[in-house]
Amino acid sequence: FAFGRRISGELRHILYCWRLLGTLRLLIVSGGGQLDDYWGGPMGHPYVLLKWTILARITGVPVIFLSVGVDRLEHRMSRFFIRIALRLAAYRSYRDAGSKTLLADMTFTRADRVTPDLAFSFDPGFPRTFPDFVGPKDPLRVGVSPMAYMLKGNWPRENDDVFHPYFESLVGLTTELLRLGHEVTLFATADADNVVTAMLFDKIRAILSVNQSSKIRRIQVRTLRDLLPEMARLDFVVASRLHGVILPHVCCLPVLAISYDRKVTSHMHTVGLDRNCIVIH
Repeated sequence: FAFGRRISGELRHILYCWRLLGTLRLLIVSGGGQLDDYWGGPMGHPYVLLKWTILARITGVPVIFLSVGVDRLEHRMSRFFIRIALRLAAYRSYRDAGSKTLLADMTFTRADRVTPDLAFSFDPGFPRTFPDFVGPKDPLRVGVSPMAYMLKGNWPRENDDVFHPYFESLVGLTTELLRLGHEVTLFATADADNVVTAMLFDKIRAILSVNQSSKIRRIQVRTLRDLLPEMARLDFVVASRLHGVILPHVCCLPVLAISYDRKVTSHMHTVGLDRNCIVIH
């Protein structure tokens, strides 16, 4: 009975997609790791992309894969679905050379372009200049953006032996910054990470004195426009998610990247900042 309900729901969704595509002139697939089966396996992103591209071909709507990333395609079925979806597209480009290399067995992709992540084209709305030089004794304004990597209940694969050392390292770093008189702003660039910012905020306030605790703040942002004014007041950022690293760079802020994935390490290498990149493990 439950299987029948899922089939019925999927058929209704296919009909909805077909009707929606009938109102469109172009379908653009963009964003981060779209070519990925880490979240949901073959029936996650790979199947969804296959469904949309086949329906778009039937309705005569061109499909563009624009600066997409390849994270993990671990299942044969995932690669089969993605192969068909990409072949049906009118245009394809990838956000980094590593993503394109991971598709090397799909020979029709070899002439495709590598173009930067779309976040690089974003205008922050304020002058993009490097921060003024900060003297060794001047207080810094530091942004810390943790993530829920391997946290139970917030990640498809859970591992306390990975998350807890990462979390405790952030506690140690943030506590030391506050003890030295610096200011810290905690923020997240994905909803799932708000859990970790809250955990970090509560633990640090329990450790430090009232005076030191007054120099840490936690902000919750809903949109990019909410986040950018906060970034404008920072001196540097510590982050793990790809766009938590890219957006400060767009704003000309130095970043310490705690990389959890190839895409973060690849970005830091491409911009020549390998020395500012630490692998999360």
